Amino acid sequence: MSHRNVRPEFLLDHFERKRIYTKRSWELVNDRNAKHTALNQQHGLAERDGTFASGKRSSEPAYAREYDRIEAEFRAVYDGLLPGLRAADKAAGMTVFEYMLIEGVDEKEEAALTEAARQRSYFYIDVAAKAYLDSISHNDVRSIQKLIDMQVSNLKYVQDRCKKELGIGIFDLAGQKALFDYKMEYGAALKKALGSSRLR
Repeated sequence: MSHRNVRPEFLLDHFERKRIYTKRSWELVNDRNAKHTALNQQHGLAERDGTFASGKRSSEPAYAREYDRIEAEFRAVYDGLLPGLRAADKAAGMTVFEYMLIEGVDEKEEAALTEAARQRSYFYIDVAAKAYLDSISHNDVRSIQKLIDMQVSNLKYVQDRCKKELGIGIFDLAGQKALFDYKMEYGAALKKALGSSRLR
C-alpha cells in the first residue's frame, strides 16, 4: 500500500479507538483521584477551606505508602493506554498520510475528518486545512498568514515523530517522499483555503 493512501475506514476506526481511549483515560484519572481523596478523608487531611482534595498531604509513612500504591496501580494501566492506541493504528497498516492527518488534531479537525471519512471524501488534506483555518480566531490576514507559516513549519516535528513511529529510515525513499509530499500538499491546501495566493 502506498504511503499516500488515506482510507476512510482507517480514520473512522482510529477516531473511535481514540474516543474509547480518552473515555478510559478519564475514568482512570477520576478513579485515582477519588481514591486519593478518600485516603485524605480517612486521615483527616483537609484543605484550608475544610474540603478534601486528591493531592498528597503528608509524608507520614503509612499514608505515603498507601498514596503511592494507589498512584502506582493507576500508572500501570494508564501509561499503557497510548502505546496500545498506537499499536492498533500500526497493526491497521497506518500510512504516512494517515499519520500526518490524525496526529495532534483538535476537536474541530477531528470532527471534519470524521465527516469526510463517512462521506468517503478523497480530499482529506483540504478538509484538514480548512478545519485548521476555521479554528483560528484571528481576523487579521497577516496574523493568519503567520499562523499558517508556523503550522507548516511545525510539520517538521510531526514528520520526525512519524519517521520514528513508522520506522522510516533515510533510505526509505517512498516514505521520505510521502513526508515531503504531505508537507507540500498541506501547505498548498492552507493557502488555497485562505486564498493566500493573492496575499504574497
